[in-house]
Amino acid sequence: MSFSPDGKVLVAGSLDRALRSWDISAPRAPKPARELTGAFDLKITATAFSPDGAHLVVGSADSTLRVLDAASWTTVEVLDHPDVVTWAVFSDNGKSIVSAATDGTARVWKLATALPRRAAAPIFDTKFDGSGRELAVFAEGGVTLWDTSAPSSPAPLGGTLTGAGAVFSGAGDLSGDGNLLAAGTMGGEVHLLDVSDRGRPRLRARLGGSHEEVMAVAFSPDRSRLAAAGRDSSIRVWDVTGGEPQLITVLDAPREVVLDLDWNPAGTLLAAASADTTVYLFDLAGPPALRARLESV
Repeated sequence: MSFSPDGKVLVAGSLDRALRSWDISAPRAPKPARELTGAFDLKITATAFSPDGAHLVVGSADSTLRVLDAASWTTVEVLDHPDVVTWAVFSDNGKSIVSAATDGTARVWKLATALPRRAAAPIFDTKFDGSGRELAVFAEGGVTLWDTSAPSSPAPLGGTLTGAGAVFSGAGDLSGDGNLLAAGTMGGEVHLLDVSDRGRPRLRARLGGSHEEVMAVAFSPDRSRLAAAGRDSSIRVWDVTGGEPQLITVLDAPREVVLDLDWNPAGTLLAAASADTTVYLFDLAGPPALRARLESV
């Protein structure tokens, strides 16, 4: 059993192999928050939060220690042991995990080893910021940011960003200055986040207009506009320079699913690749206009 670092969440494992949490921000009226079943073959024997609250380790009598993303409860890594895991804890600096098992051995896992550069779901897109030092990884269900200034040992920048009620599709983009992040969802929205403060990402807007999976998202090079498209075959472009993003246009030329989007370096042309085997080239320097259809077959 463990409290989160902020004291607002209590997590406990049980003999029935389920992991449960309660919201205890109002201690006199705790509320059930989450339940995870089916992940463990035998009873849960140990739980511990990382000091920053971003991860949760859960040990089991099935000889596994699972590292979970604390926000989504998705499994980041499974650390196998030769016997029943009896105890686990993060180091004070959060860089290591110490575990013990009934084989009489204590093990120290470096966080970079225990948490490899692997998402808990399929990855569909990756984007560097303009400096080339920070990388956004867009996976189905979550987005992570990494400091890659030391390429041999990338470091996570905060926890996994999730859709707050929506499921990220894996389509996304990071603005060149690294301050804005856009992530498409399975339900057709694009979430625009201010990530200038890596420790406190802020949802700036939910951009709608479609009800089908978003499959491509792209900022213009000057980050003034954002384009998104997907299964409904239409392309939406927003002006994101002000406080409230404004829809500029909806481009309906593609006949099938739009799979990819890209701007030219000047930000005047937008290319859209469609499952109809055509690349559509739109001129957005002035009134939006379709300039060419590039047939691939």
